[in-house]
Amino acid sequence: MKLFDCTLRDGANVVGNGFSPELTESMVKNLLRCGIQDIELGNAKGIGSYESGATAPLDDEGYMRLVEPYTEQGRLGMFLLAAKATPQRVALAAAHKLSFLRVGIAAGDGRKAIDAVHMVKDASLTCRYSLMKAYICTAEELADEAAMLAAEGVDRITIMDSAGTMFPDEVSAYVTAMRKKVTIPVGFHGHSNLGLSQANGSRGGRRRGGRLRPAGHGTQRWKLLHRSGCRHLPAGGTSW
Repeated sequence: MKLFDCTLRDGANVVGNGFSPELTESMVKNLLRCGIQDIELGNAKGIGSYESGATAPLDDEGYMRLVEPYTEQGRLGMFLLAAKATPQRVALAAAHKLSFLRVGIAAGDGRKAIDAVHMVKDASLTCRYSLMKAYICTAEELADEAAMLAAEGVDRITIMDSAGTMFPDEVSAYVTAMRKKVTIPVGFHGHSNLGLSQANGSRGGRRRGGRLRPAGHGTQRWKLLHRSGCRHLPAGGTSW
């Protein structure tokens, strides 16, 4: 069983914009000890947000320095809003041996994120991508956008229900449409505003049989990752 945990980033919205250095290091160390190899951490609002007023116990480089000793034990990374992407910020992540950056922007605005995607790939980092507010596009429109982004170098892509208002049938339709257009892993990230995050993840998972896996503990955020021939369904907590 493999886990991807973003409690240290997304879950930090519950406490402000970031966890303390002591808690961050303790959680990273023990998540790795438990066999969780993929971990997202840092400022809850993403790289570059500290300078924009989203203050946290550490700035971006502070979190990077803190976890650098653990980067050879797993795949650690951070979130990056496309609007805040700069070569310098991406290079800093690479210099501190992060494995990935997850680029985020509203669905339908993918072409505005191409430069950010290229920056991440040019730095030899894995590029994860979040289609935020996915519901503002139709399933087919979102699938076409995902195909375009995959062609530009995105390695993994997420359908994000930012407002937590999607229903299981919608999730199924979005996941199915996207998997017809791309070969990269497709994820679903849901919020439980209507109490449907588990149902949404479960419905999306029925598209393909496979393994079951949790994605950590924290706020009620969920993700389903589809990979050729298998599914990964969070059992609780945050998603990657």
